[in-house]
Amino acid sequence: INPDFAEAFRTRGMLRSAQASAWARAGRPVETAYADALAAFDQAIRISPSNVQYWNHRAQVRSNWAQIQARQGQDPGLQLAGAEADFTRALEINPALIDAFRGRGLLRATAATLAMNRGEDPRKQFAAAIADLREALALNARDGESWMRLGFVLTNAGVFELNRNGDAGDRFVQAAEAY
Repeated sequence: INPDFAEAFRTRGMLRSAQASAWARAGRPVETAYADALAAFDQAIRISPSNVQYWNHRAQVRSNWAQIQARQGQDPGLQLAGAEADFTRALEINPALIDAFRGRGLLRATAATLAMNRGEDPRKQFAAAIADLREALALNARDGESWMRLGFVLTNAGVFELNRNGDAGDRFVQAAEAY
C-alpha cells in the first residue's frame, strides 16, 4: 500500500472489519481482524484527518467489536468509549451526518443496556441515545432505520422503567409510534 493513499487504508479497514464480522458469525476469534481494521483506519485518519467517513467507519468498527465483546462476557468499555469519541468527531466535521447520529445512538443504547444488566441506572445513556436518534430524524424524518432504532431504544427504556418502578410511563406508546 502506498503509505500516503488514505483510500487504500480505508479499503483495508473495511475488508478486515467484514472479515471480523464473518469470523464472529463462525465463532472464530475476531481480535486480530478488528485490531487490523482499526490500525488501517488510524492510518487513513492520519493521512486525511478531515475525512468524515474515515471517522465514521472507525467508529462503526469499534462499535461492532464492543458488541461482540459484550456478548462474549468481555469488557467493551475501551471500544465503546473510542467509538463514541469517533462518532462525535465525525459529527464535529459534518453536523448533518445521519449515519453518525444513528451509530452513536445505537452505541449509547448498547451502553445503557450493559449498564442495566450490571444493575446500574441507564437513564442517562438511554436519554442520550434517544436524543441522537431524534436528531437523525430531525435531519430526515423519512429515515426508516432511525425510526426503527428509536423504537428499539424506547422499548428498552420502557422495560427498564417497568422493572424499576412498575410503570413504563409513555415509553411503550412512544415506541409504538416510532415503529
